[in-house]
Amino acid sequence: RSKRLLENQLAYNPDDAFALFNYAQLLRSRKDRPITEYADTIIRCAAQAASLTDPNNPRERHIHLMALDQLGWTHFFTGNLERAINYCRRAVKLKPDYLDPLLLLAHISFKKRDYEAAQKEYRRYLDVQARYDPSKEIDNLILLHVDNRVAATFNLGLIANKQKDRKAAIRWFQRAYRDVSNDKIRLLAKEALKR
Repeated sequence: RSKRLLENQLAYNPDDAFALFNYAQLLRSRKDRPITEYADTIIRCAAQAASLTDPNNPRERHIHLMALDQLGWTHFFTGNLERAINYCRRAVKLKPDYLDPLLLLAHISFKKRDYEAAQKEYRRYLDVQARYDPSKEIDNLILLHVDNRVAATFNLGLIANKQKDRKAAIRWFQRAYRDVSNDKIRLLAKEALKR
């Protein structure tokens, strides 16, 4: 129903930045099909939303930032890592404490096997996340990774393990185990601690 309503809204006003963002977000959050199926539409809508909004205008800034984040994650999932980095950096330049693109920058470095950069980015995410206070937030953002410490700590454990630093790996896996409420990831962390 929401999809149809947004499509009607965009047919009536194709330059409605908020509707474009919402349509991209709706497609991005679908669980019944892989994001790659909708990637072109998400990218088109998010790029248009970003181009129609001014990050210096308080009424448009949140849409601009979230559209950049949508572009970053969608390019990441479709394998275009350099474009993903570009959009993340643009978002973080505008808002240095924007958690979603900060986490994505870490994931990109991890995927590229640049473990030194990934460690730095995961630690930066954890530092910013620890200081995050929603009551002081001035941008009206939808944050999907506001509290995803477990992704950062678990991957830091994997990196330490790859670097043969057993003590650090154990420390990170224990932290991931404490942070997680998802039983599947808790089991993975427990299994990693056994190795």
